[in-house]
Amino acid sequence: MLFLATGLLTGLALASPQGPETPDRLALFIGITEYPEIEEYQEFPPLTGCLNDIELLSQTLIERFDFVGVGTDMQIILNEEATHKNVVIAIHNLILQAGPNTEVLIYFSGHGSRLPDTSGQTAVEIDGKDSTFVVFDSRSPELESPFDLTDDELFSLVQSLCAKTQHVTLITDCCHSGGVVRGNPKQAPRLAPEADVPFDPATVESFWPTEIPFL
Repeated sequence: MLFLATGLLTGLALASPQGPETPDRLALFIGITEYPEIEEYQEFPPLTGCLNDIELLSQTLIERFDFVGVGTDMQIILNEEATHKNVVIAIHNLILQAGPNTEVLIYFSGHGSRLPDTSGQTAVEIDGKDSTFVVFDSRSPELESPFDLTDDELFSLVQSLCAKTQHVTLITDCCHSGGVVRGNPKQAPRLAPEADVPFDPATVESFWPTEIPFL
């Protein structure tokens, strides 16, 4: 499924002086085709198009939307680089760099999944599940609980990003990203088996940005 969200989330403000070095635009691409070859991933349908999608879209931004490229206004993290910690840090870097007129794009292409929601708020999670990105180290056998990047984390980070700039676009190409049917129904969806253990916020304490409230 492909889901695109744009707009402003209000309620937070990050104190950050803006100067002439504030970038006009920023893009972050996250793509995972090759998940670890461990038992926890054996039920995942194989993915073939994630990295190709990122290559095409990033090139489009350069050719048609005045982006410069990787290392300047664009960051790409793929496969084993796309760990939970690295994704959080990469989005946090967007927050630190953005000014009020900065246009920001975040793009994720990989597996999506769900795990039990612990908020107890039916109006927030009608199905009682948190939607997640399956990052490279999401289902590591060394962990006692799932390490997916949850919608709560993403909301917390994007909320803070939108407090810096109203010009934010989030594109997610994975299952549970929205209600849009993607492609030929005979093709494999970007769906990973659901986890049966809730997310534990303590697992991200070591790298969660201290100034970003966890919502």
